Amino acid sequence: MGQPLSMDLRRRLLAAIDEGMSCRAAAARFGVAPATAIRWRAQRRDTGSFAPKPQGATRAHVGLRNGGRTFSQSGKRVRTSRLQSCAWR
Repeated sequence: MGQPLSMDLRRRLLAAIDEGMSCRAAAARFGVAPATAIRWRAQRRDTGSFAPKPQGATRAHVGLRNGGRTFSQSGKRVRTSRLQSCAWR
């Protein structure tokens, strides 16, 4: 998984949008996808923050999966539905 883009880039892109530039134009200027600029603006509007979200699975989701059963790192067997186990593959 790649590294999140820097806070400096996020700050400069959002400042350009705040100054009246469209999301698409700001994205082209800073070399990111238009969807990225739109997502960052929406995240800032909704949460007040434009910091990157955490990446990766939580420790609760880490484990070996085998035919609809999940074995956690502690060795306990946790049952999951077939639909959930298919989503993890």
